[in-house]
Amino acid sequence: MGSSSGAVIALDVARRHGELLRGVVLSEPPLFSLDPDAGRVLMSELGPRVEEAMASGGPSAAVDAFFSLVCPGLWAMLDEDRKDRYRANADIGFADLRAPSLDVTAADLAAVTIRTLVIAGDTSHLALRSIAHRLAAALADARFIELADCGHVTYAEQPDAFAHAVAVCAAELDRRAPIPSA
Repeated sequence: MGSSSGAVIALDVARRHGELLRGVVLSEPPLFSLDPDAGRVLMSELGPRVEEAMASGGPSAAVDAFFSLVCPGLWAMLDEDRKDRYRANADIGFADLRAPSLDVTAADLAAVTIRTLVIAGDTSHLALRSIAHRLAAALADARFIELADCGHVTYAEQPDAFAHAVAVCAAELDRRAPIPSA
């Protein structure tokens, strides 16, 4: 199970070692290769905001600018002490943003045959929702769920609905045949 860049990692594990898994849950992975136009739109909005904030207020302001655009629901939920934890890790967060994204195609994803639950928030950035839809459509055995009144950080913004969706998926996996032992 993974969310955002963690979902990219989870998908890569499923692609390369799917035989070891019964299922995977992916919440809004930013896989820009699935919708390059959407990725460009998001980055054209994000880049200038973050750069302007960095120039005027430093790394803390840049973190605020990033979360205000990409994760406004989560950012509104957090108190200043919790926001300060993110701000204190600005260097790590921005290094992650500069890292190349996993480059996958719909054809690559068709080879993933394990049960996949793709989750998106209905108020998340349009680019991230578009990617989530394309991801679910490209996978051989995927279910797509969009959580109401929810942004990018689905597990934090709608924890009960997220947990319910994961529990239903897990119950379905339990009813399937087990993975053969090696």
